[in-house]
Amino acid sequence: MKITTTPQIFTKNAPEALKLYSEIFNAKIVNLHYTDEIPGMAETEGFVKEVMHSEIHVNDKALFYVSEGASEDKPYRKKTVYGDNITININFETREDLVAVFDKFKDSKDATVLSPIMDSFWGSFASVKDSFNVVWQLTKTNR
Repeated sequence: MKITTTPQIFTKNAPEALKLYSEIFNAKIVNLHYTDEIPGMAETEGFVKEVMHSEIHVNDKALFYVSEGASEDKPYRKKTVYGDNITININFETREDLVAVFDKFKDSKDATVLSPIMDSFWGSFASVKDSFNVVWQLTKTNR
């Protein structure tokens, strides 16, 4: 059995998140779909057009998905509760790639550096929280 996992980020203002992530990872936005594409959804009381699904692709593979988080319960989706229980770890092939992505995050609006780039016996590590409250752990392991 071959299995892949792809994290999904539910966030406020998904279009801004997509723009930031595509710039940071030099990635493509793929399969961008909005809630108004669901037949009859636009006629639903309280309907707001939002990003239903999108993918950030690097090297023609999905790195992660981004969708709009719900600010309140809706007929088609429960309210999104934001927290810090999920961290996305990206392992880079080179330390230079780690530094380049870390610098882009660090310089982005409202980012918080949780851990600057550190080198240890096992490799390099940095951590940053972006303006959408997503925590990114950036690593380059010695293999």
